[in-house]
Amino acid sequence: TINSTNLDDLYNAYEVEFFDKYNKDQRAYARDQLSTGLNPNEPENTLRLGLEFVNNSVQADVIGNIELRQTRDDLVVEFTASHYGIQAQAGDVVKITNAIYGWAPKLFRIVRVKEIETEEGGLVANIQALEYNADV
Repeated sequence: TINSTNLDDLYNAYEVEFFDKYNKDQRAYARDQLSTGLNPNEPENTLRLGLEFVNNSVQADVIGNIELRQTRDDLVVEFTASHYGIQAQAGDVVKITNAIYGWAPKLFRIVRVKEIETEEGGLVANIQALEYNADV
């Protein structure tokens, strides 16, 4: 199956809470928003993160930007692979070829691998993957 994220689920801003080492480890916030690449009917949707192991604004901004840009890649595929697919792990990048969509090949990052037992007693892998973006 091939799905995309709903327009209401796309984040277009972030707010990261962290503990600022330059201010006696008091709570601080890093905020930013996208100015380009927005859909005209897209509602405001802020990604809120709490990072308890981050202690400066530079790290908070970097993590916030990475998470925000990654949520903009909205193409999700789910497929069943033979028992060879069980070796795949979350985080692996795979190539998927599909003539109908013109993928020759297209890169996807595996998000989930689920082992399923078939009626014959064999194992197959149900794999869910998110479109890979090398910039993120």
